[in-house]
Amino acid sequence: MKREDPFGGAWKLNADKSQFDPNHRPSSATMHWERTPEGYKMTAEGIMGNGAVVQETPATFILDGKDHPMLDAPGFTAIMSRPAPNAIEVESRNVGGIIGKASYFVSGDGTTLTARVSGIDGQQRHFQTVLVWGSSMRPLRSGGQIENRRAICFSAKGVGFDRSEFFVR
Repeated sequence: MKREDPFGGAWKLNADKSQFDPNHRPSSATMHWERTPEGYKMTAEGIMGNGAVVQETPATFILDGKDHPMLDAPGFTAIMSRPAPNAIEVESRNVGGIIGKASYFVSGDGTTLTARVSGIDGQQRHFQTVLVWGSSMRPLRSGGQIENRRAICFSAKGVGFDRSEFFVR
């Protein structure tokens, strides 16, 4: 099913095709992209290998190629751009320089979204992941305790793809 907007809608993690950092290994996850006037709002939730539910704070992507402060991460900024209709690139920075990078690419047939994310997580550990997502129309539903986590990497938003436990913010 090809999407009108390559990113818009729900995506389900394909854990078998993904390459996880040892410290960031979800067993399942769903990500939602919603178009905004400036770019996108992205939300994600998942379940870690230990059964803990992880829910990411919504990330805003302003795709103008300019440096924007990260409101919930003082001292950090993110530059986000859309070099092609099916690609988004993010670079997170602080005063010391680049601390994280992410790229999102939707396949030509619109069925696969690949996210390559690297940076520093909330526990100051370097990480690198390749997350492969498949088109999905049903959000992940799960019960249990919700764990809010943040990583300083970034991908989606800039510097904190807490996708640390999986999500980058």
